[in-house]
Amino acid sequence: MLTFDIHWNPYDNHRVTRPFEEISFYSGWIRCGPMIVRYLPERVLRQFGRVQTIPRHPSHSANPLTPRLQISQQYAQYMDWVLTPEERGDLPLHSWNVAPGYMRWYFRISHPYMIPLPPGDPPRPFEMEALIEEDAH
Repeated sequence: MLTFDIHWNPYDNHRVTRPFEEISFYSGWIRCGPMIVRYLPERVLRQFGRVQTIPRHPSHSANPLTPRLQISQQYAQYMDWVLTPEERGDLPLHSWNVAPGYMRWYFRISHPYMIPLPPGDPPRPFEMEALIEEDAH
């Protein structure tokens, strides 16, 4: 499977019955009873119908040293922790659009290919950046 084969905006067809709410762009720790997890929408902007950008470091949104009480206070004031319009990225022309430099970052921190492209198959638009950089080295 290549990144080209993935449907990046899985909830798009449901927006008519379930409108999008601002709280979905809250970025930080969420807590339910004893369980505390990071919720970082900037890492999956494509699923929100946005151009994917290089996400900030997870500690910027959800510092692992944050005390439990402070986590509850942050969520109570969630609008202070919602991504700004700039952090949300633009609306894409195509579902595979990404910000400049994103694919290079993605290939550096992730698996470059799950399967190689078939011989003679042209690279997909979002792979070009990574391939150009590979050729330069």
